[in-house]
Amino acid sequence: MDSTRYLPVLYLILILLSFFSILPSSVLIYSIAAVVIAILFLIAREEKEIKLSKYFLILAFLIILIPKVIPYLDNSIPLGYDAGIYKYGIEHSLTEEWTKSTFTPIFNLLTKSLNLVFSTSLILTFFVILFELLLGFSIYLTVKEYFDKNTAILSTLLFSLSIVQFNAFTLLYYKNIIAMSFLLFSFYFLKKQKYIIFTIFSVITAGIHKPTFLLLAISFLTHTILNYKENLKKNIISGITIIILTLLIYLGRIKSVILPGITESIGLAIGPGTFISLAAYKVLILIYIPFLTIGLYHVIHNKKFNILFFWFIVNFIIVVFRLFFFNRYIIMLDLIVLIIVAIGLLEILKDNRIIGIITVLIIFGFLSYNVIGESLTVKPLITQDELDEIKELQNTENEAFVMATHSNYAPWILGYSERKTIAPGLFEYNVWNQEQWREFWSSDAEKAKEMLEDYERPLYIHVGDTKGKMNVTKFEDECFESFNEKVLKVNC
Repeated sequence: MDSTRYLPVLYLILILLSFFSILPSSVLIYSIAAVVIAILFLIAREEKEIKLSKYFLILAFLIILIPKVIPYLDNSIPLGYDAGIYKYGIEHSLTEEWTKSTFTPIFNLLTKSLNLVFSTSLILTFFVILFELLLGFSIYLTVKEYFDKNTAILSTLLFSLSIVQFNAFTLLYYKNIIAMSFLLFSFYFLKKQKYIIFTIFSVITAGIHKPTFLLLAISFLTHTILNYKENLKKNIISGITIIILTLLIYLGRIKSVILPGITESIGLAIGPGTFISLAAYKVLILIYIPFLTIGLYHVIHNKKFNILFFWFIVNFIIVVFRLFFFNRYIIMLDLIVLIIVAIGLLEILKDNRIIGIITVLIIFGFLSYNVIGESLTVKPLITQDELDEIKELQNTENEAFVMATHSNYAPWILGYSERKTIAPGLFEYNVWNQEQWREFWSSDAEKAKEMLEDYERPLYIHVGDTKGKMNVTKFEDECFESFNEKVLKVNC
């Protein structure tokens, strides 16, 4: 049965060959093979003691840091689509209805407090990297408490090289990143039975990111019900307190936040959310499946049915059964998957150190290739020249409106023009539905002028790169005066 020890390495080699299109790829076939390999390993394994050096933890934090810094070595523009929206929220009072649901109370308090000392640019770049390091620390601290130091170190290493978590960073899912740290800290203090701190951190999670809090709430409810013989009274009191305090911090936002949140939570009026697709994640996770299977077996066999395990089950159900906002929940699922994979990898290392080291090196080499490659190529969604042209709008009339003809530019115009922004399907000044926007994009000059009567003046139009989706010849009419290369003023 010694030959079975080499199967995980063989599997990884096949995955790499399929990744580089040398072999055909099939998620189903590789998944079945991964589970079979895991079962064969579990039958033949032998357990030996192993201790990972603390230097691996230092390496993990260096790897968390370096790929996040690389995109900013020759660039000062924040990554991600939402940078302009965040900038607007940080620098302005939240009076519009849409801002109350976008900028959750604790996140708003945190970013505005930072803005008292630091620039918005630093908050959207440097501090995102700091919060990534905080997330790494929360993983280490919590996993060490629930499992052991080896699992904690390996989990942090896997997190540092996760392409899913790196995508969350490059897409600037700011609230997700911060809230996941507080989710983990909440679970840490629950394990330590420090219920007051657990309650505080849970409420902070609720006040930062509602989807992450929903995961926390369902996991905690499941934990409370299934472990009713342990601290039931304290769990119930904490749960009720969390609900009351959460409602209090969202006081005045019930209409714009809580009620839509309930609608979303039962699967109504919401899509999958914006992130990598479930199909793409299935491909990315292929490399982990044997070790995920081994890790799950270890947890179940040793009856470690803790709140982290319940988190995995709840998160897995949300994503696999495509429930509410399921694409965004892939970020949280990936995090708990990495923790369980770390448990599986440690079992390989305990069985045979040489095979285990080869396995870990192959996985880390593959992950490094993806993350470092992505960090070297990722760019902001707008060029410096385009951003400078948008900033020139700050020199227009104070009461001016700026129309973003493409939603890709809308957040940047909102955040950097310092003018009232009109955009397709966004913000409060838009009065057109999607059909009317399509009509405007394809219209000639006369029809465009007629339609633009719906909006107040002074009015500027940002054309940007329309990629052939708009008839730009309309702007050759004398009604439209050039303000700069991408912006026109409406003079009629």
